[in-house]
Amino acid sequence: MPLVEATIEINAPIADVYRISQDHKVRFDWDPFPDRLDMLDGAGYAPEIGKQVAVKSRLGMSMLVQFVQISNNEDWTMTT
Repeated sequence: MPLVEATIEINAPIADVYRISQDHKVRFDWDPFPDRLDMLDGAGYAPEIGKQVAVKSRLGMSMLVQFVQISNNEDWTMTT
């Protein structure tokens, strides 16, 4: 499977950037990938270990991801 990596510097506090990245009311304003995000395993959009998210891309691809690690609500790891 190909690996895609990118880096960008954002001049803002980590907590603010993380909050915006997890605010699904504005997610589609800045993220070009998803067309639809469906949170499974309970209500709400807050990341929780074990929670699954069904993702459909704007190109029609689908995947199911699961939160496997969360650290202080500043970074998290997901698996497909």
